[in-house]
Amino acid sequence: MLFTFDTSSHLFYDFYMSRILLFETESVLAELKNLRTAAERGHRKLSEYEADSLRESRKKGSSKSYYYAVRKGTHKREYLGDEANSNVELIRKARYSRELLDILDNDISLLEKLRDNFIIPEHSVINNRMPIVYHSKSPLFTIHDSELAAKWKAQKEAEKAAYEPYRPEDLVHMAADGTMMRSNAEVIIANYLISLGITFVYELPLTHHGKTILPDFTILSPIDNKTVIIIEHQGAMGNEQYHNKLIRTILFYLRTKMIPNKDVFFTFNHLDGNLDLRQIDSILHIAFGFSSSH
Repeated sequence: MLFTFDTSSHLFYDFYMSRILLFETESVLAELKNLRTAAERGHRKLSEYEADSLRESRKKGSSKSYYYAVRKGTHKREYLGDEANSNVELIRKARYSRELLDILDNDISLLEKLRDNFIIPEHSVINNRMPIVYHSKSPLFTIHDSELAAKWKAQKEAEKAAYEPYRPEDLVHMAADGTMMRSNAEVIIANYLISLGITFVYELPLTHHGKTILPDFTILSPIDNKTVIIIEHQGAMGNEQYHNKLIRTILFYLRTKMIPNKDVFFTFNHLDGNLDLRQIDSILHIAFGFSSSH
């Protein structure tokens, strides 16, 4: 169900951020568990070195280090020599591998506790936590169905479903509404739009003169529920192949009647890979007169 909220209340933002947090927690948990599986495989290959500790020594007046291996539970030392001895690095890797596994176990445990104990502040959940005598018939803040937005989204999703999905194996990142996407940056944008109550369709096919592309976000105005814009996110501009794809995309839009910075907008990652969501704020303001501070 799509919602519009009393935008004078920050409960709107908090409600959706709660859901986003849970989705992100599940996503991060899955990635950490995959990483732990790979780390465990690597650690098993080093298991014979895990019981050894390194001891370092230096000859007087020399900066060169020499090493001994000390077996756990004993006082026996095995001279290894300098860095050229492969066992020195293998013992280091075994200790590094164990530290990695300990960190992953800690993080997985924390996130599982968060997931299992986190409570979404929904009306029904709150009521179910209290004796019946305290049940409230309505929530403290109002959530209204947006019939126009819901109808538009249903129609566009039906149009999208008529097309064969493009490389569905690449849709591995989940947004807060359950939409599977191709990149973390797209999920961040999607979750931000959701938190603002903005209705959109991901990769809604757009055809012009027999050529079809998949815009990242086709967005409906929350002001008039009529105006539609497109946002294309460019995340890997340092990649030549990706750069060429952007040029082809721009040429496609130039052949249509869509006007850049009016009907279609482009967002970009910073050079360090981070995404500034103020780009989205600016676009929503220019296109719809919408402010995220509503």
